[in-house]
Amino acid sequence: MRPHLPPQRASRRLALPTLVLVAVFAALVGSHWRPASAATGTFVFSSATYTVVEGGAPTITINRSGGTDSATATVNIVGGSASCPADYTPLGGCGGHDFTFTFGAGALTASRFNILNTINNFVVDGSRTILLRITSVSGDGVIGVTDTATITILDNDGAPLPTITSIYPHSGQKAGGALVTLTGTNFTGTTCSSILFGIVPASSCSISSTQITVTAPPQLSAGLVSIRVDNGNGSSPDTSADDFVYGAGPVIYAVNPSTGPAGGGASTTIVGKGFSGLSCSDITFDGLTPTSCGTITDTAASVVPRAHAAGTADVQVVVGSIPNPNTVDDDYTYTGGPALVDIFPHSGTTGGGTLVTVTGTALAGTSSVTFGGSPGSIQTVSATSVTVLTPGHAAGAVDVMVSGTSGSTTLPLAFVYAPGPTVTSLNPDGGPTAGGNTVVVNGTGFVSGSTTVRFGGFVATGVSVNNSTQLTAVAPGQSAGTVDVQVIVSGVPSPNTADDDYLYGSLAPTVSGVSPSGGSVLGGYTVTVTGSGFSAGVLSVLFGTTGGTNLNVTGDSLLTVTAPDHAAGVVPVRVVTPNGISADTPADDFNYGTAPIVTSVSPNTGSAAGGTFVTITGANFGGALSVAFGGTITFTFTVNQAGTSIAVVSPPHSAGVVDVTVTTGSGPNANTTADNFTYTGSAPPTILSISPSGGPLGGGTPVTITGTGFLGATSVKFGGVPGTNLVVVSDSTITVTTPVGMPAGAIDVIVTTPRGANPAGGAARFTVSGGSGGTFTYTLYSHFSLFAWGGLDNLSVSAALRGLESPDNPATNDVSASVTAIFKWSPNGAGCPAGQSSCWLAWFPNAGNVPGAVNFTTLDYGEAYWWANGTISALAWTILAGP
Repeated sequence: MRPHLPPQRASRRLALPTLVLVAVFAALVGSHWRPASAATGTFVFSSATYTVVEGGAPTITINRSGGTDSATATVNIVGGSASCPADYTPLGGCGGHDFTFTFGAGALTASRFNILNTINNFVVDGSRTILLRITSVSGDGVIGVTDTATITILDNDGAPLPTITSIYPHSGQKAGGALVTLTGTNFTGTTCSSILFGIVPASSCSISSTQITVTAPPQLSAGLVSIRVDNGNGSSPDTSADDFVYGAGPVIYAVNPSTGPAGGGASTTIVGKGFSGLSCSDITFDGLTPTSCGTITDTAASVVPRAHAAGTADVQVVVGSIPNPNTVDDDYTYTGGPALVDIFPHSGTTGGGTLVTVTGTALAGTSSVTFGGSPGSIQTVSATSVTVLTPGHAAGAVDVMVSGTSGSTTLPLAFVYAPGPTVTSLNPDGGPTAGGNTVVVNGTGFVSGSTTVRFGGFVATGVSVNNSTQLTAVAPGQSAGTVDVQVIVSGVPSPNTADDDYLYGSLAPTVSGVSPSGGSVLGGYTVTVTGSGFSAGVLSVLFGTTGGTNLNVTGDSLLTVTAPDHAAGVVPVRVVTPNGISADTPADDFNYGTAPIVTSVSPNTGSAAGGTFVTITGANFGGALSVAFGGTITFTFTVNQAGTSIAVVSPPHSAGVVDVTVTTGSGPNANTTADNFTYTGSAPPTILSISPSGGPLGGGTPVTITGTGFLGATSVKFGGVPGTNLVVVSDSTITVTTPVGMPAGAIDVIVTTPRGANPAGGAARFTVSGGSGGTFTYTLYSHFSLFAWGGLDNLSVSAALRGLESPDNPATNDVSASVTAIFKWSPNGAGCPAGQSSCWLAWFPNAGNVPGAVNFTTLDYGEAYWWANGTISALAWTILAGP
């Protein structure tokens, strides 16, 4: 494991470029001016302030820049509110003393922790200060701008000071925004503004007595800063545990998993920020690029590491020539060669063909599994297991050897070849001394009619051979203890292995683990319990004294159960079988009341491409470690100070309904319908309904459109004319206002998104009408006027001229006494005398049905007409707007 920071960052502070410029400027023009020497450099205190608790000795550090030769700096006590010897005793006594800091050739820092010791006076008297000054430096050295420093002696006789014992993550981008968890003590009384990153206060945080979740503020420059917490009684001491590095480019928060085999090949996810533009060639494990890369987003990169020697490697990502800061969060540990734990089953027939599962570690690169030197047929390979079909072999016990890219290892005499039957498992593998219980025996080579089963030296009754690999038998009575179960076929017994052990007597179950280890007092979530003795028949699983529901036993060592509701607090999870109840141990502790609770997700739909801004509402979100959408984890989110709301951007995910899971140190939230989030696919939008389904020609009607795939909609057009006030309420709802200028009649409504537009027709139709009170005014000039009819469609000519539209409108007027004739042209022969392909059609008042005088009786919306005005002046005619 390398140090917390690389050698180039071994000092307690990284000097900011601006500080260096100010220091150089002050050195040139201040009271300490002298020609700067490249040999000895410029000397400043590493910090303007140091803190120490009563009874302690502070460490003071002098930094220099530009120097290469050996040098010294002299420091003296020049003032402060503390008194000697009541509050401190300097080296050499209270009469004053010069303290020398010695720099070796090329050394840039010099520290001393023994220049003075503070006094623990056991009196509540507040903090006191000691003022130090750099009084001289050797050679041609220059005293920089930070030539004074204050030591604050913190009173430890009053209320306790805060301490920071750990932080996560250890780095963030210069722009800020990283969600950092501080663990420590005495945080009560702290405010967001009293949490400093260097000298910059935070503005967003969530605080408990032992944990703070805080959003890192932005910094002007990249580099290392200390995080300090002030609870009103004083500030936390500055230690390496509070170091936080700001990077100018990408940052790595975690490598998951953080270990893998030396042979490489284990799928790994690098989690961080600022990965946009990252390519596979820009990712290295101690300088080695991955074998392959999967999906890379701004916050995560999936990679497969290359083979590497066992040990810890630094993972580095480079974006735009800028690497991530090197912290412990980017460590990846390569483990040694493969290690074998066990195989199952432990025996098989000499003819081979037994499916054996080999379990262990670092098995991902396995290329060969041999049984007594003969290779088996590998079926599946993972990092922790290999399944293989055994080869044929002579009877007897043989070694099992696994070989691959990371080496070889052997389990000696681990598999027994038998010429006859084998026993691979028993269910249950124990029972009462009185016997009488039915036991399922699994194995190979069972033959109906010629098979005997023995439990120790006693023959079982009720033997029934189901097939060649399974039989049942009734256990005989026997004294307490472990016996071998032996299957004998035609006089040939099965070999004795650990798989055929059967325990007589009470075998109480055990609980070795509970996952998750905590949850909401409301219950209702699935808990996985591991242990032993479950195959005897689990009667119940108790949370305290309350039984769980939906019990499902999947083996002797594994079961799942739905947690009941329970009052807040830690309770034991205990398994009850006919053989007893599991003992209460720390391994079965379950903490009620601290797990997060999700009550709503808004919006609860979003694109499969991700990028939807989502607000998660609920309780107990303080200290949240991650937010997952259907198992896809994102570490980029913001928790409000009350711990009741989380703002997060949905990650990419395939279409469908997923659970949103918030995980804190107490576990994840219970899965309910309230946390459901629906990812929509990449298909174009569809319209299912439009309400209202029609509106007036003048526009201005608020319309609600329902359908699918509306997220990201850029326009809604009515007959080709864009609507106004577009609001995408959700993936299934849009509100919009109809525009001016729509064509009349039934028109198509088209919603356009980045994935395309909805089909025209069907439910995507909107009827534009003028019958809701709007009016048009025409001017009838003397003699003839030509204009298109804009009134109600199919209105009788006589009713139109007399202003008798229905519904009636007082604004319309009667011009029947002035209009003497109306004409229109028929270009297609409709209404024309026989044989004419086109003609003029006419309407005359009071002409009745005289042929050639009245060729039409109604006015059609949009049709052009010549209007004859019999008066000598122009006439204004107002009509009810159509169609």
